[in-house]
Amino acid sequence: MSKMQRTEFAALMAKLRACYQNPVSDKSQWLASLSTYWELLHGYGDTDIRAAFALAWRKHVDWMPSAGQLARLIEDRCEASADDAWPEVLRLATRSSSDHSDPIAREAIKAMGGGARLGAMRLDELQGWGRKEFREAYARLRKRKDIDDAVAAAELAQGHPGRIKESQGQG
Repeated sequence: MSKMQRTEFAALMAKLRACYQNPVSDKSQWLASLSTYWELLHGYGDTDIRAAFALAWRKHVDWMPSAGQLARLIEDRCEASADDAWPEVLRLATRSSSDHSDPIAREAIKAMGGGARLGAMRLDELQGWGRKEFREAYARLRKRKDIDDAVAAAELAQGHPGRIKESQGQG
């Protein structure tokens, strides 16, 4: 869950809204819109919310993205992160280990039954439903706010400053 305060979220929305030619001028309509976006997005981690807004400013040039489009940007980011972590998961499976450098991947492996369970899978099982199960566990865990700060620290430590800048709305 996000720790982001609604006021910070509203500031992000105002910044996003200002990028488009037809801003909402009716205050009650704006508040209803803000509430809709908040309800759909506040369950994601702060890092992913900020990254989605930053990407939306670059990607949706002609129209303001819907709350669903912003959620899709977050989901795509989570899936990409899971895919980035997958090769190391395969290496760890051969050693029946769950000692992944990505803290979310480490937790996802544990949620799947640990490194011993992965190591016991046949390669075709691991590449098929094992990968699907990992991606789902990874995305589910990524949404947890208590993991959000660990994600940012891990991405910085792994040399992904672009992701950090993007997540802070700087990229």
